[in-house]
Amino acid sequence: MVILTTIYVVAAVLLLFGAAIFVHEWGHFYVARKCGMKVEEFAIGFGKILWKREKDGILYTIRMIPAGGFVKLPQMLTSEAIEGKNEEEAAEPLPEISPWAKIAVAVAGPIMNVVFALVLATIIYFVGLPESITPPIVGALDKESEEYALGIREGDIITKIDGEAIPSWEEAFKFTALSLNNRFEVTFERGEEEEKTEFSQLLKATPISDEISLKRLQLPPKYPPVIGNIRDEGAAIEAGLKKHDKIISLAGIPISSQMQLVNELQKRDLVVSNVEPDMPASNAGLLVGDRIISLNGIEIISQGHLIKELQKMSPVIGYVFENQPAFAAGLLKGDRIISFGEADIGGYDELIDALRENKGQQTEIEVRRGAQTIAYSITPKLDRGEVAIGVQFAAQYAGRETDLVVRRDGEEITLSVTPKLVISDGESRVQIGTRFTSVYGDKETEIVILRPSFDPETEDIISEEEIEFPIIPKLEQEGVVRIGIEFASQPQVYIVRDPGPTPLENVSGVAMLMWRTISALVHPKGSVGVKDLSGPVGILAMLGAWVKTDYRLALNFLVLLNINLAILNMLPIPVLDGGHTLMGFIEGIFRRKIPVKILEWTTTCFAVALITLMLYVTFHDVFERSGLFVERFQDDVEIQGPTDPDE
Repeated sequence: MVILTTIYVVAAVLLLFGAAIFVHEWGHFYVARKCGMKVEEFAIGFGKILWKREKDGILYTIRMIPAGGFVKLPQMLTSEAIEGKNEEEAAEPLPEISPWAKIAVAVAGPIMNVVFALVLATIIYFVGLPESITPPIVGALDKESEEYALGIREGDIITKIDGEAIPSWEEAFKFTALSLNNRFEVTFERGEEEEKTEFSQLLKATPISDEISLKRLQLPPKYPPVIGNIRDEGAAIEAGLKKHDKIISLAGIPISSQMQLVNELQKRDLVVSNVEPDMPASNAGLLVGDRIISLNGIEIISQGHLIKELQKMSPVIGYVFENQPAFAAGLLKGDRIISFGEADIGGYDELIDALRENKGQQTEIEVRRGAQTIAYSITPKLDRGEVAIGVQFAAQYAGRETDLVVRRDGEEITLSVTPKLVISDGESRVQIGTRFTSVYGDKETEIVILRPSFDPETEDIISEEEIEFPIIPKLEQEGVVRIGIEFASQPQVYIVRDPGPTPLENVSGVAMLMWRTISALVHPKGSVGVKDLSGPVGILAMLGAWVKTDYRLALNFLVLLNINLAILNMLPIPVLDGGHTLMGFIEGIFRRKIPVKILEWTTTCFAVALITLMLYVTFHDVFERSGLFVERFQDDVEIQGPTDPDE
């Protein structure tokens, strides 16, 4: 069964991807023949020839690397930079062609991709399209997180982000990942049908990791972590955990999400395990074994609480940006804001609340400057939902001496510490220079799992057994606590929309997605980097995953791929169709040919740049994202339906 599935997926992927390349190159081929141009070769793929046939003086080939194709036209500078020149070219002079013929040939390929996308979208309209309905239900939140402090709780359901309806976690991620903003107004629903309430909060999205810069909300899905793989060495295999086990509690604490389990394992208590030399804690006399009790009179209950307290900002202006509302109003560095509009400001959080309520309206701001109290008129700036006045606030504790109470040998001791502002990797954080003892690292605790039993024929779960195991999580060198597992992906639920989206709706939606991706790529505030793009390897892998899931999702991905090919090929870059179009317009407008040497140099240089880019994104596909592709291929998917799209 596995072998047949693999053969089916590979054959379908090559057929579908080859179809997208074929229609693009056929567009060039057809228009070139209509314009009376000589065609030397029609090729699918690059590199070594696997199959060839010559007919009417044209060589038709299929080549080894399925990363594109080309039509070799000696009257246009096309694939010579990659494939080389024809040696017979000098002995066989060819008639000149008009710039407008060059333009027609160049745009024909992308136009055919758009036509093909519309044909596919029409098929999808009639056969229906599975749409993700995995509900965006929030799992357990860290009680020290900003989201928890804002009143968001486990079980809340995301319904909108910045006013746009969000039916699934997939759509939530898509919205935040490509946005130029990092703060979003998120609307939640809470309660049962009879007592349902709705509320909104402004939340910050952060990059997934140091390697993946795409942004997502810090909200865990409500789905207990399921073990996808167990490492050969680690706490999980020693404890007796197995693949498919669902983790439901750790040390008696209910676990409802992957993020919650990871955060729980990283918890530290307040016993100092390391004091960094020449840092505030060391200078204050803090010792290994001391337990921190309070900072500045505030009781500290955890390491996360201490870090959060140290990062607090004050309503004192640390820097005023030029040409911003504060600068125009006359505010200065060192001013302490004491009121904003009708709100008295006693702390930074109160100021942020007042700014959010202001919504960019002119108001009065009152500051204390030395012994003076001065009032100014100010109009905050409203940008992508965020209200700002153009200042950077000073850290509350940085450089300020404060009391740190610790318990040492049963006695409470008050130390005088001056936290330090440390800048690392472009981020500034207030630190005292300590590390704390891990709660779980190298200590035995209990983990409770649900172990499924499967029907041998259908592979459906027929029962689950609750089992408790003793486990010793490993404290690794870098200070991270792990149990040696990889999570299985969350089951995706799709419901068939029948009929599917209209062809225009489908294609325009894909084009908008492409536009947002390009904007996020080129904009300074965008979170998409070149390394986040996928090359042929990634595209084929994703197409394979969709083929395995459902043929309609594969066809829909092919709509995206064709629009992608059309838009990217029309970029005004030599080697691409957009470059040929631009050069055709230049020749047509100025009525003179661009010197061949210039064309050869620019084509060769950009061909090398394009190949380098392809190798770069392929490297990331193979060595950094291959696990994601495998995981996507192995996703647990349920497709329901069909349903009425108007419901």
